[in-house]
Amino acid sequence: MNTSDAIDILRKFKVNFADKYGIKTLGLFG
Repeated sequence: MNTSDAIDILRKFKVNFADKYGIKTLGLFG
């Protein structure tokens, strides 16, 4: 796994997390 793969996974996780818990939560992840 290279760096861009990890970033892509984190980006998808942030979107899924925001969908479940609200956009405000996105602030916690930058």
